Amino acid sequence: MKTRKDKTVFRLCDSRIALCFPPLILAVNIMEAVTRDIEVGMTYRTIAQDATADVSVLLMGGPWNFMNAAAGILNIITITGWFGICLRKVTEKDKSKDMLWPDMLWFWIAAYDIWNFAYTYNCLPHHAWYCGLALLLAPTLCAFTVGKGAWLQHRAQTLALWCMFAQTFPGISGCGTIPGGLLL
Repeated sequence: MKTRKDKTVFRLCDSRIALCFPPLILAVNIMEAVTRDIEVGMTYRTIAQDATADVSVLLMGGPWNFMNAAAGILNIITITGWFGICLRKVTEKDKSKDMLWPDMLWFWIAAYDIWNFAYTYNCLPHHAWYCGLALLLAPTLCAFTVGKGAWLQHRAQTLALWCMFAQTFPGISGCGTIPGGLLL
């Protein structure tokens, strides 16, 4: 909150342009995954080793990559409620100010989770179960129980925590190998 020279209060959440950033960042993130899905589908026609991966990964591209890319584009098109984002009011019981996106409907979240898991399974198979499934389930369970409407905030937080952990401890997080050469 900032007070202007004319003594009016400016809050970032009252700006229509600022409200577009969370869905825009989500759309850009989905588009990045769509691009990678298309790249894998076009590059790895047979089982091949991905030279750009942090560990030895075998990928096999196919029509499933293109179908998943189309599903990702559909996810972007169906993002609703760009201007419906608000901050939760502080209560006596709970002082948190969660970012709420009431128009983020449960079936869109479920479709996003299925699409994103398919992406991780197809393009990041060495991370699919813990990076894909676990990181998708955590914010979804919160969104359907204790943090209704705050799915995007929970998704961003779990993803950020995972990225910080994976970059800090690559051997433990599965982004590398442990002593003895076992792939995590």
